[in-house]
Amino acid sequence: MAKKNKKIKDKQRAKYKAKLKENLIEEDGVLYICTECGVEEYIPRDVVEMFDEIDDENVIEPPTFSCEKCGAIMRPRKYDGVHGITYEY
Repeated sequence: MAKKNKKIKDKQRAKYKAKLKENLIEEDGVLYICTECGVEEYIPRDVVEMFDEIDDENVIEPPTFSCEKCGAIMRPRKYDGVHGITYEY
């Protein structure tokens, strides 16, 4: 029974990743790209906006995250910040 559940979860995960690549879920998240290895990851928009609001001192730089694969900095492909600034990588 565990194998069947795993196959279903794998299929659901594959469908979700396919939708991400087609940019169908972009309004729910912000696409981040690793500056070193190029891995792409969607981060929920509310999380990005929260970090953007917290870091009021540095409005020149967008909120950044660490890559889970290599540990380098991840930057948003395109993000309209809460302070009215558009960031692009």
